[in-house]
Amino acid sequence: MAARRHHCAHQPPLPRFTVAGRPVILDILQTTAIPRGALGPLVGSPADDNSATRIVAAVDEAISRAHG
Repeated sequence: MAARRHHCAHQPPLPRFTVAGRPVILDILQTTAIPRGALGPLVGSPADDNSATRIVAAVDEAISRAHG
């Protein structure tokens, strides 16, 4: 499964990850809070590699663009 990166002038970068062996893309604009109990078993952590840095950069860019 090839993950494609969709990016336009008004969209923050979409960080790519592998979760439980599957390629996934984090859409920052679709991120929301959910109760921990609604999640399944832990399969990984963004602290394991440079994932946290990519997540923070994407959130920062989305906020920066929203506030000009």
